[in-house]
Amino acid sequence: MPTSPELPTEIWLRIAEFIPDDHFSTLGTVCRLFYQVEAERKYRHLVLDDDRPAAINAHLDRIEKQSLVMPLVNSISLYPRAVRSACLRSGRSQKKSLKKANHRGWPASFRVQTAECSIPEDLDLADRLLTGLSILPNVRNLRVEWERPCAPEAPFCFPFLTALWPSLGQRLTSLSLETGLDAMSRLVENASLLPFVQVLRLTLGPNMINPDGVDEASQQQKHLASFINGTSSTLVELSISSIEHFRLCTLYNGLRLFPHLRILSLHLPFDPLHLDDPKGMNSFLRVHARIITKLSFIPTHCCKRADGLWKASLTAWPDPDAWLPQLFAGIRFNNLETLELGLNTTGGEGRVLQARRYIGAVINNLGCLKITGVLTSTEDLLFIVRPFTQKGNVPPKKVVLEVHVLCRLFLETIATILPDLETLQLTYRWIDKAGSSNE
Repeated sequence: MPTSPELPTEIWLRIAEFIPDDHFSTLGTVCRLFYQVEAERKYRHLVLDDDRPAAINAHLDRIEKQSLVMPLVNSISLYPRAVRSACLRSGRSQKKSLKKANHRGWPASFRVQTAECSIPEDLDLADRLLTGLSILPNVRNLRVEWERPCAPEAPFCFPFLTALWPSLGQRLTSLSLETGLDAMSRLVENASLLPFVQVLRLTLGPNMINPDGVDEASQQQKHLASFINGTSSTLVELSISSIEHFRLCTLYNGLRLFPHLRILSLHLPFDPLHLDDPKGMNSFLRVHARIITKLSFIPTHCCKRADGLWKASLTAWPDPDAWLPQLFAGIRFNNLETLELGLNTTGGEGRVLQARRYIGAVINNLGCLKITGVLTSTEDLLFIVRPFTQKGNVPPKKVVLEVHVLCRLFLETIATILPDLETLQLTYRWIDKAGSSNE
Protein backbone atom coordinates (compact mmCIF):
# COMPACT_ATOMS: atom_id res chain seq x y z
CA MET A 1 0.00 0.00 0.00
CA PRO A 2 1.48 3.37 -0.96
CA THR A 3 2.23 5.87 1.79
CA SER A 4 1.53 8.99 -0.29
CA PRO A 5 -1.87 10.07 -1.63
CA GLU A 6 -2.73 8.68 -5.08
CA LEU A 7 -4.97 11.62 -5.99
CA PRO A 8 -3.54 14.90 -7.31
CA THR A 9 -2.78 17.50 -4.65
CA GLU A 10 -5.39 19.97 -5.90
CA ILE A 11 -8.17 17.39 -5.47
CA TRP A 12 -7.09 16.61 -1.92
CA LEU A 13 -7.10 20.34 -1.12
CA ARG A 14 -10.68 20.63 -2.34
CA ILE A 15 -11.71 17.61 -0.28
CA ALA A 16 -9.98 19.04 2.78
CA GLU A 17 -12.10 22.22 2.55
CA PHE A 18 -15.23 20.22 3.41
CA ILE A 19 -13.73 18.23 6.30
CA PRO A 20 -13.71 19.66 9.85
CA ASP A 21 -10.39 19.79 11.67
CA ASP A 22 -11.33 17.00 14.07
CA HIS A 23 -12.02 14.63 11.14
CA PHE A 24 -8.79 15.13 9.23
CA SER A 25 -7.63 11.69 10.27
CA THR A 26 -10.24 10.17 7.95
CA LEU A 27 -8.36 11.47 4.90
CA GLY A 28 -6.01 8.49 5.14
CA THR A 29 -8.96 6.10 4.95
CA VAL A 30 -10.40 7.98 1.98
CA CYS A 31 -7.03 7.77 0.25
CA ARG A 32 -6.93 4.00 0.68
CA LEU A 33 -10.48 3.63 -0.60
CA PHE A 34 -9.72 5.69 -3.70
CA TYR A 35 -6.62 3.62 -4.29
CA GLN A 36 -8.57 0.35 -4.04
CA VAL A 37 -11.25 1.60 -6.44
CA GLU A 38 -8.60 2.72 -8.92
CA ALA A 39 -6.81 -0.62 -8.74
CA GLU A 40 -10.03 -2.59 -9.16
CA ARG A 41 -11.15 -0.60 -12.19
CA LYS A 42 -7.75 -0.82 -13.84
CA TYR A 43 -6.94 -4.46 -13.18
CA ARG A 44 -10.23 -6.34 -13.17
CA HIS A 45 -9.88 -6.23 -16.97
CA LEU A 46 -6.18 -6.30 -17.83
CA VAL A 47 -5.44 -5.01 -21.34
CA LEU A 48 -2.03 -5.84 -22.79
CA ASP A 49 -1.97 -3.65 -25.90
CA ASP A 50 0.96 -1.35 -25.09
CA ASP A 51 4.19 -2.23 -26.87
CA ARG A 52 6.41 -0.31 -24.47
CA PRO A 53 8.50 -2.65 -22.31
CA ALA A 54 8.17 -0.23 -19.39
CA ALA A 55 4.36 -0.49 -19.56
CA ILE A 56 4.41 -4.30 -19.37
CA ASN A 57 6.95 -4.24 -16.54
CA ALA A 58 4.81 -1.71 -14.65
CA HIS A 59 1.81 -4.06 -14.81
CA LEU A 60 3.92 -6.99 -13.66
CA ASP A 61 5.51 -5.01 -10.82
CA ARG A 62 2.12 -4.14 -9.45
CA ILE A 63 0.81 -7.69 -9.84
CA GLU A 64 3.83 -9.26 -8.19
CA LYS A 65 4.45 -6.78 -5.39
CA GLN A 66 0.94 -5.75 -4.33
CA SER A 67 -1.09 -8.61 -2.91
CA LEU A 68 -4.41 -6.80 -3.34
CA VAL A 69 -4.00 -6.43 -7.11
CA MET A 70 -3.41 -10.07 -8.06
CA PRO A 71 -6.90 -11.41 -7.16
CA LEU A 72 -8.62 -8.46 -8.87
CA VAL A 73 -7.79 -9.56 -12.41
CA ASN A 74 -10.85 -11.30 -13.85
CA SER A 75 -10.29 -10.97 -17.60
CA ILE A 76 -7.38 -10.38 -19.97
CA SER A 77 -7.28 -8.84 -23.42
CA LEU A 78 -4.07 -9.88 -25.12
CA TYR A 79 -2.61 -8.41 -28.31
CA PRO A 80 0.23 -10.70 -29.47
CA ARG A 81 1.57 -8.11 -31.93
CA ALA A 82 2.02 -5.59 -29.11
CA VAL A 83 3.67 -8.16 -26.85
CA ARG A 84 6.15 -9.13 -29.57
CA SER A 85 6.86 -5.47 -30.33
CA ALA A 86 7.60 -4.83 -26.66
CA CYS A 87 9.95 -7.81 -26.55
CA LEU A 88 11.68 -6.59 -29.72
CA ARG A 89 12.15 -3.10 -28.30
CA SER A 90 13.46 -4.52 -25.07
CA GLY A 91 15.80 -6.86 -26.96
CA ARG A 92 17.35 -4.02 -28.95
CA SER A 93 18.45 -2.29 -25.76
CA GLN A 94 20.40 -5.32 -24.56
CA LYS A 95 23.61 -6.96 -25.66
CA LYS A 96 23.02 -9.83 -28.02
CA SER A 97 23.55 -13.13 -26.27
CA LEU A 98 22.12 -16.62 -26.33
CA LYS A 99 19.07 -16.80 -24.07
CA LYS A 100 16.96 -19.88 -23.58
CA ALA A 101 13.21 -19.78 -23.04
CA ASN A 102 12.73 -20.82 -19.41
CA HIS A 103 9.00 -20.73 -18.75
CA ARG A 104 7.59 -24.24 -18.54
CA GLY A 105 4.75 -23.47 -20.94
CA TRP A 106 6.97 -22.84 -23.97
CA PRO A 107 6.76 -25.63 -26.58
CA ALA A 108 9.72 -28.00 -26.47
CA SER A 109 10.72 -27.14 -30.04
CA PHE A 110 10.90 -23.45 -29.14
CA ARG A 111 13.08 -24.19 -26.12
CA VAL A 112 15.49 -26.16 -28.28
CA GLN A 113 15.54 -23.42 -30.90
CA THR A 114 16.34 -20.67 -28.40
CA ALA A 115 19.02 -22.81 -26.78
CA GLU A 116 20.81 -23.19 -30.11
CA CYS A 117 20.40 -19.75 -31.68
CA SER A 118 19.48 -16.27 -30.51
CA ILE A 119 16.26 -14.50 -31.48
CA PRO A 120 15.63 -10.73 -31.57
CA GLU A 121 12.86 -10.83 -28.93
CA ASP A 122 13.73 -10.40 -25.26
CA LEU A 123 12.93 -13.78 -23.74
CA ASP A 124 13.45 -12.53 -20.20
CA LEU A 125 10.52 -10.13 -20.63
CA ALA A 126 8.41 -12.81 -22.31
CA ASP A 127 9.18 -15.30 -19.52
CA ARG A 128 8.30 -12.74 -16.88
CA LEU A 129 5.00 -11.93 -18.58
CA LEU A 130 4.04 -15.59 -18.87
CA THR A 131 4.92 -16.16 -15.22
CA GLY A 132 2.95 -13.10 -14.12
CA LEU A 133 -0.16 -14.21 -16.01
CA SER A 134 0.09 -17.77 -14.72
CA ILE A 135 -0.13 -16.73 -11.05
CA LEU A 136 -3.39 -14.78 -11.46
CA PRO A 137 -5.91 -16.95 -9.57
CA ASN A 138 -9.22 -15.48 -10.74
CA VAL A 139 -8.84 -15.09 -14.51
CA ARG A 140 -11.98 -16.44 -16.17
CA ASN A 141 -12.09 -14.54 -19.46
CA LEU A 142 -9.42 -14.36 -22.16
CA ARG A 143 -9.61 -12.38 -25.38
CA VAL A 144 -6.86 -12.70 -27.99
CA GLU A 145 -6.90 -10.16 -30.83
CA TRP A 146 -4.32 -10.76 -33.53
CA GLU A 147 -5.66 -9.10 -36.66
CA ARG A 148 -4.01 -9.88 -39.98
CA PRO A 149 -1.05 -11.85 -38.63
CA CYS A 150 2.03 -11.71 -40.81
CA ALA A 151 4.72 -14.34 -41.33
CA PRO A 152 7.53 -12.59 -39.35
CA GLU A 153 5.33 -12.60 -36.22
CA ALA A 154 4.58 -16.31 -36.31
CA PRO A 155 7.88 -17.76 -34.93
CA PHE A 156 7.41 -15.85 -31.65
CA CYS A 157 3.65 -15.31 -31.31
CA PHE A 158 2.54 -18.92 -31.81
CA PRO A 159 4.87 -20.34 -29.13
CA PHE A 160 3.95 -17.48 -26.79
CA LEU A 161 0.21 -18.09 -27.16
CA THR A 162 0.72 -21.84 -26.88
CA ALA A 163 2.53 -21.26 -23.58
CA LEU A 164 -0.59 -19.60 -22.16
CA TRP A 165 -2.87 -22.64 -22.40
CA PRO A 166 -1.37 -24.78 -19.59
CA SER A 167 -1.62 -21.97 -17.02
CA LEU A 168 -4.87 -20.23 -18.04
CA GLY A 169 -6.84 -22.85 -19.96
CA GLN A 170 -7.97 -24.82 -16.91
CA ARG A 171 -9.64 -21.75 -15.36
CA LEU A 172 -11.26 -20.07 -18.35
CA THR A 173 -15.03 -19.87 -18.71
CA SER A 174 -14.99 -17.45 -21.65
CA LEU A 175 -12.62 -17.39 -24.64
CA SER A 176 -12.60 -14.97 -27.58
CA LEU A 177 -10.24 -15.39 -30.52
CA GLU A 178 -9.93 -12.86 -33.34
CA THR A 179 -7.37 -13.73 -35.99
CA GLY A 180 -6.98 -15.28 -39.43
CA LEU A 181 -8.51 -18.65 -40.18
CA ASP A 182 -5.16 -20.37 -40.72
CA ALA A 183 -3.65 -18.74 -37.62
CA MET A 184 -6.67 -19.71 -35.51
CA SER A 185 -6.61 -23.32 -36.67
CA ARG A 186 -2.91 -23.54 -35.83
CA LEU A 187 -3.42 -21.89 -32.46
CA VAL A 188 -6.30 -24.10 -31.31
CA GLU A 189 -4.54 -27.21 -32.59
CA ASN A 190 -2.01 -26.67 -29.79
CA ALA A 191 -4.60 -25.66 -27.20
CA SER A 192 -4.94 -27.84 -24.17
CA LEU A 193 -8.30 -29.03 -22.95
CA LEU A 194 -10.61 -26.21 -21.83
CA PRO A 195 -12.83 -28.06 -19.34
CA PHE A 196 -14.94 -25.13 -18.15
CA VAL A 197 -15.42 -22.89 -21.20
CA GLN A 198 -19.05 -21.80 -21.46
CA VAL A 199 -18.66 -18.88 -23.89
CA LEU A 200 -16.69 -19.21 -27.13
CA ARG A 201 -16.45 -16.32 -29.59
CA LEU A 202 -14.51 -16.76 -32.84
CA THR A 203 -13.91 -13.97 -35.36
CA LEU A 204 -12.32 -15.25 -38.55
CA GLY A 205 -10.08 -12.80 -40.35
CA PRO A 206 -8.15 -13.11 -43.63
CA ASN A 207 -5.56 -15.82 -43.97
CA MET A 208 -1.94 -15.09 -43.16
CA ILE A 209 -0.60 -16.97 -46.19
CA ASN A 210 -3.31 -16.37 -48.79
CA PRO A 211 -5.45 -13.41 -47.64
CA ASP A 212 -7.50 -13.26 -50.86
CA GLY A 213 -8.27 -16.95 -51.17
CA VAL A 214 -11.85 -18.21 -51.37
CA ASP A 215 -11.42 -21.96 -50.94
CA GLU A 216 -9.60 -22.61 -47.67
CA ALA A 217 -7.79 -25.81 -46.79
CA SER A 218 -10.28 -28.23 -45.34
CA GLN A 219 -7.71 -29.35 -42.78
CA GLN A 220 -7.77 -25.91 -41.12
CA GLN A 221 -11.54 -26.06 -40.77
CA LYS A 222 -11.35 -29.60 -39.40
CA HIS A 223 -8.92 -28.45 -36.70
CA LEU A 224 -11.26 -25.60 -35.79
CA ALA A 225 -14.32 -27.85 -35.70
CA SER A 226 -12.47 -30.35 -33.52
CA PHE A 227 -11.52 -27.57 -31.11
CA ILE A 228 -15.12 -26.32 -30.88
CA ASN A 229 -16.39 -29.86 -30.35
CA GLY A 230 -13.96 -30.21 -27.44
CA THR A 231 -16.06 -27.69 -25.50
CA SER A 232 -19.37 -29.48 -26.11
CA SER A 233 -19.88 -30.67 -22.53
CA THR A 234 -19.93 -27.13 -21.10
CA LEU A 235 -20.57 -24.70 -23.97
CA VAL A 236 -23.56 -22.40 -23.47
CA GLU A 237 -22.81 -19.62 -25.98
CA LEU A 238 -21.17 -19.92 -29.40
CA SER A 239 -20.42 -17.02 -31.72
CA ILE A 240 -18.81 -17.32 -35.17
CA SER A 241 -18.24 -14.12 -37.13
CA SER A 242 -16.54 -13.24 -40.40
CA ILE A 243 -16.84 -10.85 -43.32
CA GLU A 244 -14.21 -12.67 -45.37
CA HIS A 245 -14.73 -14.75 -48.50
CA PHE A 246 -14.70 -18.16 -46.86
CA ARG A 247 -16.43 -21.35 -47.84
CA LEU A 248 -16.91 -22.94 -44.44
CA CYS A 249 -18.85 -26.05 -45.41
CA THR A 250 -16.14 -28.29 -43.92
CA LEU A 251 -16.39 -26.44 -40.60
CA TYR A 252 -20.17 -26.83 -40.45
CA ASN A 253 -19.97 -30.50 -41.43
CA GLY A 254 -17.59 -31.14 -38.52
CA LEU A 255 -19.71 -29.59 -35.74
CA ARG A 256 -21.44 -32.00 -33.40
CA LEU A 257 -24.08 -31.85 -30.64
CA PHE A 258 -23.75 -29.22 -27.90
CA PRO A 259 -26.35 -30.26 -25.31
CA HIS A 260 -26.10 -27.07 -23.22
CA LEU A 261 -26.00 -24.56 -26.09
CA ARG A 262 -28.53 -21.79 -25.52
CA ILE A 263 -27.08 -18.73 -27.29
CA LEU A 264 -25.93 -18.86 -30.92
CA SER A 265 -24.53 -15.97 -32.98
CA LEU A 266 -23.85 -16.43 -36.69
CA HIS A 267 -22.51 -13.31 -38.40
CA LEU A 268 -21.37 -14.87 -41.67
CA PRO A 269 -22.03 -14.83 -45.40
CA PHE A 270 -25.10 -16.96 -46.12
CA ASP A 271 -25.53 -17.38 -49.86
CA PRO A 272 -25.13 -20.19 -52.41
CA LEU A 273 -21.52 -19.24 -53.16
CA HIS A 274 -20.21 -19.30 -49.59
CA LEU A 275 -22.45 -22.20 -48.57
CA ASP A 276 -22.81 -24.22 -51.75
CA ASP A 277 -23.40 -27.37 -49.67
CA PRO A 278 -25.86 -26.40 -46.90
CA LYS A 279 -26.20 -29.90 -45.43
CA GLY A 280 -23.74 -29.32 -42.58
CA MET A 281 -25.28 -26.04 -41.47
CA ASN A 282 -28.77 -27.48 -41.82
CA SER A 283 -27.85 -30.44 -39.62
CA PHE A 284 -26.26 -28.20 -36.98
CA LEU A 285 -29.27 -25.87 -36.79
CA ARG A 286 -31.80 -28.70 -36.88
CA VAL A 287 -30.15 -30.53 -33.96
CA HIS A 288 -30.02 -27.42 -31.76
CA ALA A 289 -33.23 -25.62 -32.81
CA ARG A 290 -35.21 -26.90 -29.82
CA ILE A 291 -32.73 -25.82 -27.15
CA ILE A 292 -31.54 -22.44 -28.46
CA THR A 293 -33.22 -19.53 -26.69
CA LYS A 294 -31.28 -16.63 -28.21
CA LEU A 295 -30.22 -16.44 -31.85
CA SER A 296 -28.27 -13.63 -33.48
CA PHE A 297 -28.49 -14.19 -37.23
CA ILE A 298 -26.72 -11.56 -39.29
CA PRO A 299 -25.89 -12.76 -42.80
CA THR A 300 -23.02 -10.58 -44.00
CA HIS A 301 -22.54 -9.55 -47.60
CA CYS A 302 -19.27 -9.86 -49.49
CA CYS A 303 -18.68 -6.78 -51.60
CA LYS A 304 -15.92 -8.04 -53.92
CA ARG A 305 -17.98 -10.12 -56.31
CA ALA A 306 -16.66 -8.21 -59.31
CA ASP A 307 -13.36 -10.13 -59.17
CA GLY A 308 -12.68 -12.59 -61.96
CA LEU A 309 -12.85 -15.53 -59.58
CA TRP A 310 -16.32 -14.53 -58.48
CA LYS A 311 -17.51 -13.93 -62.03
CA ALA A 312 -16.43 -17.45 -62.93
CA SER A 313 -18.44 -18.80 -60.00
CA LEU A 314 -21.68 -17.00 -60.75
CA THR A 315 -22.86 -19.56 -63.28
CA ALA A 316 -22.40 -22.35 -60.72
CA TRP A 317 -24.63 -20.75 -58.09
CA PRO A 318 -27.69 -22.79 -57.14
CA ASP A 319 -31.04 -21.11 -57.50
CA PRO A 320 -31.68 -19.24 -54.19
CA ASP A 321 -35.33 -20.31 -54.30
CA ALA A 322 -34.16 -23.93 -54.19
CA TRP A 323 -31.12 -23.37 -51.97
CA LEU A 324 -32.93 -21.65 -49.08
CA PRO A 325 -35.41 -24.52 -48.49
CA GLN A 326 -32.43 -26.90 -48.35
CA LEU A 327 -30.69 -24.71 -45.77
CA PHE A 328 -33.74 -24.47 -43.49
CA ALA A 329 -35.36 -27.86 -44.19
CA GLY A 330 -36.75 -29.52 -41.06
CA ILE A 331 -35.73 -26.65 -38.77
CA ARG A 332 -38.29 -25.32 -36.28
CA PHE A 333 -37.26 -22.97 -33.47
CA ASN A 334 -39.86 -23.63 -30.77
CA ASN A 335 -38.33 -21.99 -27.69
CA LEU A 336 -36.67 -18.89 -29.09
CA GLU A 337 -36.90 -15.99 -26.67
CA THR A 338 -34.85 -13.46 -28.64
CA LEU A 339 -33.96 -13.22 -32.32
CA GLU A 340 -31.55 -10.56 -33.58
CA LEU A 341 -31.58 -9.89 -37.31
CA GLY A 342 -29.08 -7.51 -38.86
CA LEU A 343 -29.50 -5.42 -41.98
CA ASN A 344 -26.98 -5.43 -44.80
CA THR A 345 -24.68 -2.42 -44.37
CA THR A 346 -21.96 -3.22 -46.94
CA GLY A 347 -23.85 -2.41 -50.13
CA GLY A 348 -24.01 -4.44 -53.30
CA GLU A 349 -27.38 -6.00 -52.48
CA GLY A 350 -30.60 -5.08 -50.75
CA ARG A 351 -30.82 -4.14 -47.11
CA VAL A 352 -32.64 -7.40 -46.33
CA LEU A 353 -30.76 -10.39 -47.72
CA GLN A 354 -32.63 -13.51 -48.78
CA ALA A 355 -31.60 -15.74 -45.88
CA ARG A 356 -32.79 -13.10 -43.43
CA ARG A 357 -36.20 -12.94 -45.09
CA TYR A 358 -36.63 -16.70 -44.91
CA ILE A 359 -35.75 -17.41 -41.29
CA GLY A 360 -38.99 -15.99 -39.92
CA ALA A 361 -40.86 -18.88 -41.53
CA VAL A 362 -39.09 -21.49 -39.36
CA ILE A 363 -39.82 -19.89 -35.97
CA ASN A 364 -42.98 -21.03 -34.21
CA ASN A 365 -42.94 -18.84 -31.12
CA LEU A 366 -40.79 -15.75 -30.61
CA GLY A 367 -40.63 -13.50 -27.58
CA CYS A 368 -38.56 -10.58 -28.90
CA LEU A 369 -37.40 -9.56 -32.37
CA LYS A 370 -34.44 -7.18 -32.54
CA ILE A 371 -33.58 -5.59 -35.87
CA THR A 372 -29.99 -4.34 -35.90
CA GLY A 373 -29.39 -1.44 -38.26
CA VAL A 374 -31.47 1.51 -39.41
CA LEU A 375 -34.62 0.80 -41.39
CA THR A 376 -35.16 3.25 -44.21
CA SER A 377 -38.37 1.92 -45.77
CA THR A 378 -41.56 0.10 -44.87
CA GLU A 379 -40.73 -2.46 -47.57
CA ASP A 380 -37.68 -3.63 -45.61
CA LEU A 381 -39.79 -3.93 -42.47
CA LEU A 382 -42.35 -6.05 -44.33
CA PHE A 383 -39.63 -8.29 -45.78
CA ILE A 384 -38.46 -9.11 -42.25
CA VAL A 385 -41.72 -9.28 -40.30
CA ARG A 386 -44.15 -10.84 -42.80
CA PRO A 387 -42.74 -14.42 -42.51
CA PHE A 388 -43.48 -14.36 -38.76
CA THR A 389 -47.16 -13.81 -39.47
CA GLN A 390 -47.61 -16.84 -41.71
CA LYS A 391 -50.09 -19.53 -40.76
CA GLY A 392 -48.83 -21.69 -37.92
CA ASN A 393 -46.41 -19.07 -36.57
CA VAL A 394 -46.86 -16.81 -33.55
CA PRO A 395 -45.73 -13.21 -34.21
CA PRO A 396 -43.20 -11.69 -31.79
CA LYS A 397 -44.58 -10.07 -28.65
CA LYS A 398 -41.83 -7.45 -28.56
CA VAL A 399 -40.02 -5.65 -31.39
CA VAL A 400 -36.88 -3.52 -31.07
CA LEU A 401 -35.91 -1.46 -34.10
CA GLU A 402 -34.52 1.85 -35.33
CA VAL A 403 -35.87 3.89 -38.23
CA HIS A 404 -34.29 6.75 -40.10
CA VAL A 405 -37.48 8.78 -40.57
CA LEU A 406 -40.51 8.08 -38.39
CA CYS A 407 -43.74 8.63 -40.28
CA ARG A 408 -47.39 7.76 -39.89
CA LEU A 409 -47.22 5.11 -42.61
CA PHE A 410 -44.49 3.27 -40.74
CA LEU A 411 -46.51 3.13 -37.51
CA GLU A 412 -49.64 2.07 -39.38
CA THR A 413 -47.70 -0.73 -41.05
CA ILE A 414 -46.52 -2.03 -37.69
CA ALA A 415 -50.04 -1.85 -36.26
CA THR A 416 -51.46 -3.68 -39.27
CA ILE A 417 -48.95 -6.50 -39.58
CA LEU A 418 -48.47 -7.00 -35.80
CA PRO A 419 -51.88 -6.25 -34.25
CA ASP A 420 -51.11 -8.18 -31.03
CA LEU A 421 -47.74 -6.56 -30.39
CA GLU A 422 -47.25 -5.92 -26.67
CA THR A 423 -44.05 -3.84 -26.63
CA LEU A 424 -42.46 -1.65 -29.30
CA GLN A 425 -39.02 -0.24 -28.53
CA LEU A 426 -38.52 2.31 -31.28
CA THR A 427 -35.60 4.63 -31.93
CA TYR A 428 -35.84 7.26 -34.65
CA ARG A 429 -33.59 9.97 -36.02
CA TRP A 430 -36.13 12.22 -37.74
CA ILE A 431 -39.89 12.74 -37.66
CA ASP A 432 -41.83 13.25 -40.86
CA LYS A 433 -44.35 16.06 -40.34
CA ALA A 434 -46.79 16.82 -43.13
CA GLY A 435 -44.49 15.45 -45.80
CA SER A 436 -41.30 17.14 -44.61
CA SER A 437 -38.54 15.74 -42.42
CA ASN A 438 -37.73 17.71 -39.31
CA GLU A 439 -35.19 16.89 -36.63
